[in-house]
This record gives sequence, structure tokens and C-alpha cells, in this order.
Amino acid sequence: MNRRIFAILLALCFLFSAVFSFADEMDDDLDDDDDSGMVAFEEEEVKETFETVSSYHVKTMTENGFKYKYNDDKTGAILTYYEGEISDVVLPETVENNLPVIAIDTGMCADNGIVTSVLIPGSIKTIGNNAFARCGNLKSVVIEEGVTEIGQCSFGGCPELKTVRLPDSLLKVGNAGFAFCAALEEIEFGSSLESIGAQAFAGCASLVRIIVPGGDRVIIPENAFAQCPNNVEIVVP
Repeated sequence: MNRRIFAILLALCFLFSAVFSFADEMDDDLDDDDDSGMVAFEEEEVKETFETVSSYHVKTMTENGFKYKYNDDKTGAILTYYEGEISDVVLPETVENNLPVIAIDTGMCADNGIVTSVLIPGSIKTIGNNAFARCGNLKSVVIEEGVTEIGQCSFGGCPELKTVRLPDSLLKVGNAGFAFCAALEEIEFGSSLESIGAQAFAGCASLVRIIVPGGDRVIIPENAFAQCPNNVEIVVP
């Protein structure tokens, strides 16, 4: 029963991003007021303005197999989707005109069966929720110095993931960040780590050790290692 609950939780992490899209669709379902031409006219004006602003923000570009969009002030790029066919993926530090890549969007590479290794450069500060969730053949992840946050379920459900290298700059791992990574045996955090989310390593069947230089100041919830068959050893150097 517990395994079913955790599996459902992992799946729900991927679906949460649809909440915002659902909220937008609610606006389209509002009925027109047939008794007042003025009300209908005002609703039409608001809708037109909303569509114009929305389309501006979701405009995406493509470069070397990556789709990306600008952040709000156009000072950085956010990777939104990987459509390449290379299995050893090196995420770009910059895109056109040397614009820095600063984040990975929700679900950017989720459910990808091609990718076997990923290198994430330090220009990227946050790895979005479900960014690499359920990548069935992902075996190795290297995250370079500069990244500060791993989102919810970012690497959840990657059964072949065995090697993970994390930077000293990492501050936070979100809920279920590495849940159900059955091949993961050991993971070492940097000295800046502040917190590990609920069920971050739930269902990691091979996990035996995590290294946490930050010691007692690092927040680790009781269910961080739920359904791990081994007694996970927490090493404080």
C-alpha cells in the first residue's frame, strides 16, 4: 500500500504544472452575458489583452536541440524542452548573443528514453520540477558549481541513475527529488546544503549512504528515505 502511495505522489508531481494551464482555461469557459452588450464587449477586450501578453511570454526559440524562452526582463534564458537525439547531453551555458542560460523549466526532459548522461553547467541556478523525471536510461548526472536548487521530482523515477555529482553551491533538494532511483547507492552533498525535501530519496532500493558536510544544520525530514530497504547511513565528515 505504501509503495502505491509513493508512486502516486511521484506521478502527481509531474501533473502539478498543469494547474496554471487549467486556471487559464477557466477564463475561456465563462458564459457571455446576452442581456448586456456592454458586458460582452468588456470581456472581449480583456480576453484580447490577455492573449497578447501571454503569447509574448511563451515565445520559444530553438538552438542545438534545445527549446528555450527568455525570462521576464530578457537577461537570461530558460530551457523548456530537449528534442535532440544525442544521449550524452551537455546543457548550454549560453544561447544566442551570449545570453546566459539561468534555469531549467518544469518537465524539460521528462520521460526521455534517449538520454543516458547529463551535464548541467553552473550558469543554471535552478533545476525545475520534474525536469528529468522518469528518464528510463539516465545513468549519470553531473551538476557544476553555481546551481543552487533541485526542484520537486527533478530526477524522480530514473531507475538506472547510479552516479550523481553535486556542487558545493547546492542549497536545496525538493520533495521527491531523487525518489525511486533504484540504482543509486551513494550521494555526496556540498557544504552549503540547507535542506532535503520530504521523500527526497523514497524508494531508492540500493541507497546505503549519503554524505552531508553541513551536519546538524541541514534539515532532513524523517520520511526522506521512506521505503529504502537499507538502513541509510548519514555521514558527516
